[in-house]
Amino acid sequence: MVVNRAGNTFTIGFLGDENLNPAALAITVNTSQLLYDGSNGPSGTATADVTTLATGLAQTVDVRGGGVYHVTVGGGSIGFDVSAAMSALDFFTALKAAIRAVSPTLLSAEAAQFPAGDWGPGVKDILVDKVGSSFFVTYQGLLRGTVADAFALHIAPNSTVTPTVTGAADVTLNAVGGTFTLSSGGARTYALAFDASGAAVACGALLAARRDGRRPPQRLGAPHHRPRHGGG
Repeated sequence: MVVNRAGNTFTIGFLGDENLNPAALAITVNTSQLLYDGSNGPSGTATADVTTLATGLAQTVDVRGGGVYHVTVGGGSIGFDVSAAMSALDFFTALKAAIRAVSPTLLSAEAAQFPAGDWGPGVKDILVDKVGSSFFVTYQGLLRGTVADAFALHIAPNSTVTPTVTGAADVTLNAVGGTFTLSSGGARTYALAFDASGAAVACGALLAARRDGRRPPQRLGAPHHRPRHGGG
């Protein structure tokens, strides 16, 4: 049997083979000896609910290259920087701070009785392991089941193209190496380095336009580089 506690939530797992009978392991709770914490108002009583285990969210962040990349939590703007040099503890510390910033009110039940304590998500709710340059993240406890969906990790895509004015666009690359090409109206540049200068991009576009017999582009600039790469 494996037991984990996060705040007032106990996660209990029974280990066995195919002969294990779930019906014989049903859990009931006698609350007659519990002291009420006042969380449901002055007329409430101590209660305990038993629910089926909901599998926690598990994610993998693969860090490729030697740069520093930005991970956001929950799809918003709050996040943290990660690199291959980080330890699992460093990753955990940064992730814990980001989760608490996303949802400051996510606290265990003890917070109602002991408000001065630290009852936010912590070591029993966020598990981080590191193998090579990959971080394995698992949520449980306060972040169990569907609660974890609000704290999923996100990393920017490899590249984006955002039209600005007629005939122009901003190209954002998230890469630490390799090459890319730009295409427009059937004309395509030769392979450009991921960190190509504005002059190199302009030259490539000009050659592509001449090769295709089209009018050279009137507005060119270097792509925006935000080196971020990873998997989740």
